[in-house]
Amino acid sequence: MSMKVNPPVLSNDKTYERYKQELLAWCEITNLEKGKQGIAVALSLPEQEKLRIRERVFDELTTDQLKAENGLTVLITILDKHLGKDELVDSLEKYEDFEDFKWKETQSITEYISDFDSKYSKIVKKNMTLLPEILAFKLLKCANISKDERMLVLTGMNYERKDTLYEQAKVSLKKFKGSASGGKDSLENSSDFKLEPTFLAEN
Repeated sequence: MSMKVNPPVLSNDKTYERYKQELLAWCEITNLEKGKQGIAVALSLPEQEKLRIRERVFDELTTDQLKAENGLTVLITILDKHLGKDELVDSLEKYEDFEDFKWKETQSITEYISDFDSKYSKIVKKNMTLLPEILAFKLLKCANISKDERMLVLTGMNYERKDTLYEQAKVSLKKFKGSASGGKDSLENSSDFKLEPTFLAEN
């Protein structure tokens, strides 16, 4: 099914990787014939920016190249050359962004989990994955919760079901650390949940 949709816009607040992803999605739904897609996208590129990417495109490609059946593919190759990152460097940056991520005081626990998921999804796309139990424990560690809070969150998780442990951790963390609507309640200040020394000793 095709639709009349303008090509995505490349802007300063959008990474090239995201722009390219949107561009490929646009190709799947546009009703614009292939011979016009390259030119349409080239003309949608910004002019007033440091790299002057539209100028570079028209300097390196002819109109005939852009209006060919593979015009958009050729254009993307040029964009990759000027805007794309080295695959290894990009993978390292995404891994470090995930590895260094921790909960911030300005975030609700729901926002923290959402950001954690987003950063993990980016490294999964680079073929880097963690076992569910490792991912669950990292989620708790990076949440900057106290030992008592962590022990209480663990009571809501079943370690025998390792394949779903990460999903369990998210549900339990939301339950005990903050509401799903974005509350920032701390267990340390909650009168509803108290861990007694005997409970900790037994668990």
